Amino acid sequence: MKKLLTQLFLVISLCFLLCFSISCQNQAGEAEPVVDVEADITAVKEMLNQYAIACNTGDFDLWISLWADDGVQMPPDTPVRIGKEQIREAMKPAFDQMTLDITITSIEDAKIYGDLGLTRCKYTLDMTPKAGGETIHAMRDGKALTLYERQSDGSWKIIYDCFNSNVPPTSVEEQNKELVKRMYEAFNERDFEAYKEVVAPEYAWYLPSRSTKPISREGTIEFGREMHKAFPDCHWSVEDLIAVEDIVISRFIMRGTHEGEFQGIPATGNKVEVSGFMMTRFENGKIVEDKEEVDQLGMMMQLGMELKPKEAEK
Repeated sequence: MKKLLTQLFLVISLCFLLCFSISCQNQAGEAEPVVDVEADITAVKEMLNQYAIACNTGDFDLWISLWADDGVQMPPDTPVRIGKEQIREAMKPAFDQMTLDITITSIEDAKIYGDLGLTRCKYTLDMTPKAGGETIHAMRDGKALTLYERQSDGSWKIIYDCFNSNVPPTSVEEQNKELVKRMYEAFNERDFEAYKEVVAPEYAWYLPSRSTKPISREGTIEFGREMHKAFPDCHWSVEDLIAVEDIVISRFIMRGTHEGEFQGIPATGNKVEVSGFMMTRFENGKIVEDKEEVDQLGMMMQLGMELKPKEAEK
């Protein structure tokens, strides 16, 4: 009987050991798969590449597909955008109205933390209005920190994107002031092709400002040619510039020597110095309207014209 009990104990012990061994094997088989960190880093870097491709090709559908539904975008000087729909509403006009040119100049860092990925990069961004106009250098030296989350299908989506620039942004007002300077420079250099680059085809020049008969862009160019014939050394110097939203007000002085006929007045050889003000209005990055007041009376007097009172009627 004792021998039978001993054998039974051995059988039970062997069964227990066998079950324990099988259980351990099953647990080993159910362990989490090994994560390929390098492959994940490559994947999140490719997300940056797709981001740039979508911007540069104007493919908004591709761009918005890179975002998670609960993604958060944190642009500079702008309220945070929470959720894919807010991001879509804010960014779609930029794709519709601008030609974007983004360059990832360097990826400074890329890390993986389980199902979260992170990239830190430097980039530049230029935007050119599709309707025509000067290119806006939106980010000359931009930097971005982007956080990604692995999805259930193994793909990655953007969940946070925070970006700004190492260079303070140039305001629209400052850009408009630069364009006004270029307009004057074009006249000084008789470079009327350069003048056309900053002035819209539908441009209207009101001289004096209350005039009801504006001068066209081509008429303004012809006036410039006549001025250079009458005053070969004429030069407009910009003394002051004030910009408010889409308006730039400039105070200028035109200097020159009267060596050719001007408005019926034969050459006098007189040097003239004439001051004036110009109110310039912009649309889509180009000058569409100028309203000018200039000291025409002072100019005529410097050309030898006399100011006489009108004789009373007899």
